[in-house]
Amino acid sequence: MVTAAKIGFIFVVPAEPVTEPSEEPTQPSTEAPASEPPDTPYDFILPEDIRSIRDYAFDGADMKAVYIPNGCTEIGAYAFQDCKSLQKIRIPSSVTSIAPTAFSGCKDVTVVGAAASAAEDIADSCGFGFVAEDTLSPDLLA
Repeated sequence: MVTAAKIGFIFVVPAEPVTEPSEEPTQPSTEAPASEPPDTPYDFILPEDIRSIRDYAFDGADMKAVYIPNGCTEIGAYAFQDCKSLQKIRIPSSVTSIAPTAFSGCKDVTVVGAAASAAEDIADSCGFGFVAEDTLSPDLLA
C-alpha cells in the first residue's frame, strides 16, 4: 500500500511505498534547482520526489511561476483551476498525462517545457503561450 504525505494543501505520492515517515515531509523550496537558470524566478517549486499533482491540488492558489520537477508524471483535473495570478509554469517531459481541465479559469499563462510534449499539447488546447525549455529568454521572465 502506498501512503501519501500531505504538504500544505497538496498530496505527494512517493515513488516508493512508505510505511512510516522518518522525518518531516519535504517543503517546497523557494530556490530554483541547479538545472534551472539562476535568473529564472519561480515563486513555487514542487519537491523533487513528487510524482503526481492530484485533482484540485492548487485550486485558486496565489502563485505566479510554478516549477514542476522531472519525475512528476501527471497533473490531475482542476489542479491549477482559478490560479488567477499564474503567469508561467514549467512542465517537464516526464509529465505524460495532463487533465484537459487542469488549468480551467487560468488566462495568459506561458508553459515552459519540451517541444512535442504533453506540456506543448496543453498549452495549445488552452490557448496559452509555449516556450521550449532550450529557448528560454530573459524577456519571458519579466
